[in-house]
Amino acid sequence: MHDFILLKDIFINSCQKYPNKLAVVINNKNATYKELYHDVQKFMHYLERNKFKAGDRVVIQSANTYPLIVMYWAVQLMGGVVSLFPFDCNAGVLNQMLDDLDPALVIGYNLSDEQKQSVNLISNNFVKIFFNSEDEFDSCLSNVVFANDMLPSNNIISSDLAMIIYTSGTTGDAKGVMLSHDNMLNAIKSINGYLKLRDSDIVYSILPMHFDYGLYQMLLSVYVGATLILEHGMIFPGVFFRAIEKYQVTVLPILPNIISLILKYNKSDELKFRTVRKITNTGERLSVSHIEFLKTIFPDAAIYLMYGLTECKRCSYVSPDMLDKKPGSIGIPMPNLAMAIVDENGKHLPANAVGEIVISTPTLMRGYWKNINLTNKKIKLDAQGRRVLYSGDIGYQDNDGYFFLSGRNDSLVKLNGEKCHLGNYAARLESQQDIVRAYLFLRTISDEDKQLIACIEIQSQSKCDASYLQKLKSCFPVNHQPAYFYIAESFPVLPNGKLCYQKLESIAINAFTKTLNLSVQ
Repeated sequence: MHDFILLKDIFINSCQKYPNKLAVVINNKNATYKELYHDVQKFMHYLERNKFKAGDRVVIQSANTYPLIVMYWAVQLMGGVVSLFPFDCNAGVLNQMLDDLDPALVIGYNLSDEQKQSVNLISNNFVKIFFNSEDEFDSCLSNVVFANDMLPSNNIISSDLAMIIYTSGTTGDAKGVMLSHDNMLNAIKSINGYLKLRDSDIVYSILPMHFDYGLYQMLLSVYVGATLILEHGMIFPGVFFRAIEKYQVTVLPILPNIISLILKYNKSDELKFRTVRKITNTGERLSVSHIEFLKTIFPDAAIYLMYGLTECKRCSYVSPDMLDKKPGSIGIPMPNLAMAIVDENGKHLPANAVGEIVISTPTLMRGYWKNINLTNKKIKLDAQGRRVLYSGDIGYQDNDGYFFLSGRNDSLVKLNGEKCHLGNYAARLESQQDIVRAYLFLRTISDEDKQLIACIEIQSQSKCDASYLQKLKSCFPVNHQPAYFYIAESFPVLPNGKLCYQKLESIAINAFTKTLNLSVQ
């Protein structure tokens, strides 16, 4: 591989090296690397006409579409700073993020009239461009006439910002994570250092590209010259399986909600797909039942469980040969990254001691956009003078160097006079065969009255009899017994596919309240 300096370099390299190779397939739209490059060039000229220049911040709000990929690379080649916003972002969150970012340009693709109105109501003085359909976008490109390719910007260096990625907001307000070109290129190189994707791979993704796990499927595909099969969004299991068969998919990124969906569809053990050679997971851990299911229908696939944060992209991975040897582990640090366990004073702890996970890596963000106070809380200097990210995750490292999560700082709670990590109990529940995933939270009535509620996602509620409930209770000590088990066949999720904690807590509390009312009656 070349020694790439800027993010655009991986795109230019693959377009030159694989001009006639299929780059992307989405919504029956096929484009080779040459065709993609040509469309990117046209859109660069279009942006130039709209006074866009190097260093400008641009928001692109779109679902997974071919125009989104064209727009993304056009802005990168022109030296802009990209922020991808969720397609279905509500007005309140959209206004907050736009006001925070104050971009030079906002591009909306196939937005509703209400979404457009939200953008137009923002008082900031930015250019607004809306495309209502792919035909309209194609018409825009066809009207661009130019004699020569537009040269990429030469005013950008590797430490300049390439993207500002807004976090999902699952733990609070969305925050803008500032990532430079060298941050992102180092992440791409390190991830592929253990995944070892190749130009013959067919990567199939239904993950939204505003979610960094989804974005990096596109970036990694371009990096190695692979073909990306991109879905508009979540689809029916039958369509999912037919696409794997049709395109002979070799690489499959996945999340628990995707597995939960296909688990309900697969009613037999006959369904098997042997072209898939690698399965990846990050964002949310997979339960034992998830992993066993994947092994069944993708018998030739190597499964990589990974851990990371938007602030530094990816941190660690469990190699396929260690899945059964290190159950529950988040793995070892990926190449060009160091992880450690520290106490509250930042002192490194020995093996098996529980503390906070800290990370040092060239993939570490520049900081949070316009939030120096929060940046200084998350990033500190270690004894060697290196910038270190305090993850907020609590865990330990075993004698073999493998890391394990116990929970987050905010999952450390005090119940009945004793501290406990709710993440430990969730892991115990997820080790049960039929449980897809578990989430626990503390409902605070008053300082003296706190109730532990356990949310269980299960393959089939028909198994939830009294003996099964007793089995769940056995995962907890007597003084930490949940006041209520909320059991469902599916949990609510965010647009990026991750669990929506706030909505789940509200649903579980409502269900608990109903049972209390019934018992009183």
